[in-house]
Amino acid sequence: MKLAGFTGGLRVVTEWATRKRKEESTATRDNRPGKAPSARRIARMMTSDRDKPLKPAARTVAIIQEAVPDLASVRDLLDRFHRIIQHKKNDRLEQWIEDAKHGLMQSFASGIVQDQDAVKAALTEPLSNGQTETPN
Repeated sequence: MKLAGFTGGLRVVTEWATRKRKEESTATRDNRPGKAPSARRIARMMTSDRDKPLKPAARTVAIIQEAVPDLASVRDLLDRFHRIIQHKKNDRLEQWIEDAKHGLMQSFASGIVQDQDAVKAALTEPLSNGQTETPN
């Protein structure tokens, strides 16, 4: 392997081979895939962990997105909402609500519409007392 340009050592190859054997044995045991991840784990893989996915997680996400494309749409809507809030883009809120109110985010979008004045204030006002606010 060194002649072919591989610069790693025996430990790297051993760890790689061990991981591959574990993946293959999990996937082929009784001709069943490995244990399905929890809903919480799936949500994490599709959101916060997607910037640095591990190969097995990336495969799992790809399978989920193919089987349930609405989850990818929800993730994209959440990303857009986060950017609206983070960058205080009040002009994008109406379009986001319109896009979100017809799918899995319908309930969340309805809540935003009900509190639209407060949401717009949070996007336009320079100061906010954030979590210290109490409901009326």
